[in-house]
Amino acid sequence: MNEIINILSNNLIEILITIITGVISYLGVRIKTIYKEYIEDKMKKEIVLETVKYVEQTCKDKPCTDKKEKALEKAQEWINSKNIKISKVELEILTESAVNTLKKVKE
Repeated sequence: MNEIINILSNNLIEILITIITGVISYLGVRIKTIYKEYIEDKMKKEIVLETVKYVEQTCKDKPCTDKKEKALEKAQEWINSKNIKISKVELEILTESAVNTLKKVKE
């Protein structure tokens, strides 16, 4: 029993350093993942908003459904070029939200 306590006490600092390093590494990876998700979400919103502005400017004489399809297509291209994943549902929701935001700004 004394031998075990003696070994643990001699290696206690090394054991604690190993545990602390593991915890810090885990926290670092977790923070990086959360930050990446935040940045990607922010980029998606900005890309969709700018795309809706672009379509509104360049397709003034087209019907609403054509504008929506054009905005979805262009936003998808731009987001794909940034290697960001987005679902069709998320893209549609962000597009409608961007249109709503622009309508409020115009009023």
